[in-house]
Amino acid sequence: FGMMHNLQGYIGKIGGKEKLSVFLDTYFEKNKDLKFQTQYFAYLYSATGEHWKTQESIAKMSIDSLSGGAAVWRMLGFYPLNTLEGVFVWGNPVFEKISFQLPENQSVVFDVRNTKLENKFIQSIQKNGVMWEKTYFSLKDWLEYCTWQIDMGSVPHKDFGTHEAHQPPSIE
Repeated sequence: FGMMHNLQGYIGKIGGKEKLSVFLDTYFEKNKDLKFQTQYFAYLYSATGEHWKTQESIAKMSIDSLSGGAAVWRMLGFYPLNTLEGVFVWGNPVFEKISFQLPENQSVVFDVRNTKLENKFIQSIQKNGVMWEKTYFSLKDWLEYCTWQIDMGSVPHKDFGTHEAHQPPSIE
């Protein structure tokens, strides 16, 4: 799984998205206690069309069991899946509101609604009031000085991220 920049190519080599999903399901059933080195596996569901499993798996991770950056990404609610392309995959944020100050007095705001412990699933995302269907965002999206509104709920939104165009991109 060291090929995050070409995730779709890797998925093709192992036999498709269903095989990746079955592998991840098996992995998480056997490994209840995630370590720092493998916690990013949960974010791979975003490329299978089953992004809700990303959120389900992440919610089972104890923030205390993660170290350093992994704990920070977990709490922020997104993860840098592909650092070559600057691709961040949505998780399940812990904070209600986060604001990052950018140059020229601009900011990026993440406004999360319904952040109760049982509300681990993204119900909808809006960027500047426009629906966002992708399971990821890019660094370019981040630098556009915007407000993200994320609505959480206790029931998986199983249609979120099912279209190929809404899944993380790959480069070969």
